[in-house]
Amino acid sequence: MSEERSRQSHDHYFAALTERWKSLSNIQRLEYPTVEALRHRALIKAGYYDVVEYKMPSVRDAYVLAGVLANNDKADCTVIEIVGGTVIHYTAKSQAYKAMGKTIFEKSKDAVLSICDELIGNTPKLD
Repeated sequence: MSEERSRQSHDHYFAALTERWKSLSNIQRLEYPTVEALRHRALIKAGYYDVVEYKMPSVRDAYVLAGVLANNDKADCTVIEIVGGTVIHYTAKSQAYKAMGKTIFEKSKDAVLSICDELIGNTPKLD
């Protein structure tokens, strides 16, 4: 079993993520309406996701399915792409204590915060 992450690291992550979300422009907030939407989409961008592909009989059917998926109550926490007649549905991996051990959590935490820094124009401080 992997080592459990510290509560301090967990709390730091969510506090830092909230501060970055508060720094988004009004236009960016349209794309990331909640801190959870920001976190989930950054996880997906960083490669921490599950994916399901739906091969539809036509491009039209692919757009219909994508519309249904986009209207799901968790749609702001997923990414949907259409490639030809295929719908690709990305869902962020869970960062719950039981779902993600310390090592992977720390890597995903760093990746998400880095992506958020890029969004808001933060440059990392060199020590």
